Amino acid sequence: MGCINPDGTVTEAARELLRLLEGKPLTDRDVAARTLSGQPLYMIRSRLRELREAGLIEEEAGRFRITEKGRERVFLARASL
Repeated sequence: MGCINPDGTVTEAARELLRLLEGKPLTDRDVAARTLSGQPLYMIRSRLRELREAGLIEEEAGRFRITEKGRERVFLARASL
């Protein structure tokens, strides 16, 4: 399951990760430990990679944080609920 839908919106799994990264930067293991979906680390890493490639998060020194573009996607997802 990918993070970006064909129409450019983010999936529920991606929204969960983006919401987690709205606070302080987290490692991939921190993210995996905090997800409600209980996804294995390899899936979390794959999703983080996809979100990073889409410019929604960035990585520095092994820690991930949301970008302004990612914040906009979370905001748009909340507004459409």
